[in-house]
Amino acid sequence: MLFPKTDVNRVEWLNLVFENRNQSYGAYILRRDSGNYLLKALLFTFCLFGTGILLSFVFSPKQGNFVPGVAPLERPMVLDDIPIIPIQEEQTTQPKGEEASPKTVEDVQQVNFAGNAKPVEDNLVTAEVPTAAQIAQSLIGADDVKGTLATSGENGIANSGSDGAGAGTGLGSEDAPVGTAFLEMMPEFPGGMAAWSNFLTKNLRYPAAAAEAGISGRVLVSFVVERNGEISNLKVVRGIGGGCDEEAMRVIKKSPFWKPGIQNGRAVRVSYIMPVVFRMQ
Repeated sequence: MLFPKTDVNRVEWLNLVFENRNQSYGAYILRRDSGNYLLKALLFTFCLFGTGILLSFVFSPKQGNFVPGVAPLERPMVLDDIPIIPIQEEQTTQPKGEEASPKTVEDVQQVNFAGNAKPVEDNLVTAEVPTAAQIAQSLIGADDVKGTLATSGENGIANSGSDGAGAGTGLGSEDAPVGTAFLEMMPEFPGGMAAWSNFLTKNLRYPAAAAEAGISGRVLVSFVVERNGEISNLKVVRGIGGGCDEEAMRVIKKSPFWKPGIQNGRAVRVSYIMPVVFRMQ
């Protein structure tokens, strides 16, 4: 199209093109004032042309001083007979086998790539946290066994263990986590397991590397609720990579102090394995 309807020098277009760029001088000013410059140039051209015409009339010789006429000849001119030489027309010869062929211009089909492009919607990524019921089932099991043992279920995984032997009191070493079979009161997040779910939902962020690589799954993090309610000994039991393991540990590590577990009237250490699910939607 020779004359597009869109004026690229409009202020709206200029503000869009020169957004976040210099607008004090340079190309922005030239484009903005191009109409004024063009009008001034046309006026200057018309004035210059009119001045030239006016000066031509002013400095031209006056008609009254010029007398048209034919100067008389002193003697007549005699034209002798001059032989006429015929002029031969030059004939251009074209080599045989070569015929003039008209040059043709092939039409080139224009393809609008911008029209074929389809926008792609970004995948929504969320970090799924276990419900209060699932977290409640992440406590250590009822069996008290020696050493550290991980027991798993559908909604959560927990481990338990102690250094004591036999089924006696189950106390063992004071520094070892105590099994839930002898706990009088379970450890509890301030506000209950519903508050713990809200805490995870508020603080978890889906890692960008995992979102770009399409990584999703469940991260299992083990930790110990100390006697004073502090979270310690964080370890990734099973990870999925992409920064999800570090994100799960970061959020659990910033947890406020829990209410410690009680056994025989005193606070004891209790071990957890908490599942954190990262799922792309």
